[in-house]
Amino acid sequence: MKRIFAFIIILVLFFSMISSAEQINVEDNQKDRNDYELILNSFEKTGSAFDNYKINGHAMMDNKFLSFEEMDKILEELMIKFDIDKQTIEYTRSEQTDFRQIHICDKNRQNKADRYISIIIDSERCKSMEQTHIIVDIDTNQVYKDIVEDYVQLKNNLKKYSKNIDIYSCICAFFEGKIDEKCYNNIVDNILYSLDAQKKDEMKDVNILSTTGYTEKISDYIKYGEEKINVNASVRYSEYDDKTFVYIGTPLITLEY
Repeated sequence: MKRIFAFIIILVLFFSMISSAEQINVEDNQKDRNDYELILNSFEKTGSAFDNYKINGHAMMDNKFLSFEEMDKILEELMIKFDIDKQTIEYTRSEQTDFRQIHICDKNRQNKADRYISIIIDSERCKSMEQTHIIVDIDTNQVYKDIVEDYVQLKNNLKKYSKNIDIYSCICAFFEGKIDEKCYNNIVDNILYSLDAQKKDEMKDVNILSTTGYTEKISDYIKYGEEKINVNASVRYSEYDDKTFVYIGTPLITLEY
């Protein structure tokens, strides 16, 4: 009788732990959605036209040097999660001493109307160190509001493999032609103001202004020296496109612009 009672208690505790973990995950997802709704709101207030958004996710698995079979298994799981059609991808595999990498990308990258996802998994070892990196890039110009669910989905998918995760995202928009450079500061300042962000650093050059800031309204941040940073706003004129581009990134803009 005592064994049955003890077994029941263990079951209750087990399911209680599962329920608590699921509740924490739901709360984290909602927090992430709230954060990205703020980013979207700041973008919409600029009055610029949406061009595209990019999200880059990175997960690092310590003490793991994987075989190609193990890497392919992770890749297969991620392709299912992201609903990637095997018929539309290019698959490459490379190997050197103590280093392995697999990479998939869309065969039809030139068709910019399509959603593009790239996945790289590399595994390496050096003396006593072993690491595996999973890198996922999402790039689309279809619906800017989808960035919210793409971020949540990417974060949830990578959490399965590691707690050590970094995710960077950027919304790119534009104004036709070259706007007055005096407006650059107004655009950037209004973005930071809409997020209640404190300006941390600024870089200005010919045709470009880039400003970093920190807001308590967005949960995630990185440390830059002693400063916390979680928002990056930039304005740049492209003579080639004859457009003035606006970028809003969190925690930083990592793409070349």
